[in-house]
Amino acid sequence: MRRVAAIWVVLCLLLTACHQRGDEIMLEGDFQGGGSQMVRLALVGTDETVMLDSVRMKNGHFSFALKAHSDQEKERMATPMLYQIKLSENNALTTIARGGEHLHFTADAADIVSTYRVSGSEEAFLVCQLDSALASFAQKAEQWYAVYEQNIENDSVRADVEAHYVQAVEAHTDFLRDFIQKHPHNMASFMAFFQSYNRRIFLNNDENADLLREIIRNVQQQYPDNPYILFMQQKQEILELKQQQYDTH
Repeated sequence: MRRVAAIWVVLCLLLTACHQRGDEIMLEGDFQGGGSQMVRLALVGTDETVMLDSVRMKNGHFSFALKAHSDQEKERMATPMLYQIKLSENNALTTIARGGEHLHFTADAADIVSTYRVSGSEEAFLVCQLDSALASFAQKAEQWYAVYEQNIENDSVRADVEAHYVQAVEAHTDFLRDFIQKHPHNMASFMAFFQSYNRRIFLNNDENADLLREIIRNVQQQYPDNPYILFMQQKQEILELKQQQYDTH
């Protein structure tokens, strides 16, 4: 009996060690009003988005277990990667996770990106903060746009709406800068730099090249082999080389 108990303890320790090494990612959630809808999980790569799995919710609950079965998959799980959880093409959220993490999401199934909350990871929590801030900006922008359209021939109202919109853009841009400053070594800051709304880019790449270089340098200290950082670093080096060649002519 003691021998069986000892074996059971060893097995538990081995399973725990496997989880701590980062061989698995758990993503689960409860979407209010989700019923039995299909949920899809995809990996967002540097050049393409790859579908990984799909499950049908049970009373709004879903669960995904990602396990590393090769050295390449283990290497990928060792660094934060972007994962997309979606109910449809226009109803999806993008989060960040790495091996050993167990994330839990709650949201309104009607609009998951604007309503979701997440626990289990600081990185994912910070990304959620970014999404919440952008959702607040988008809500205001849509309200002002409606007023703008209703008063398309009223120059005074349109000017007032445009002024409010510009102020909101500046405020959100300041929020992103402050966010990046507070979390310099976090992958969420990399995502903050590239946040946009429709065609509105808050932190223009050309005008904020120094800030992007700083983000790449800081995050790379934490995650030297992260594919997103390496990809953007290579892209920046090519742009700088082209700029140098242009300046010499």
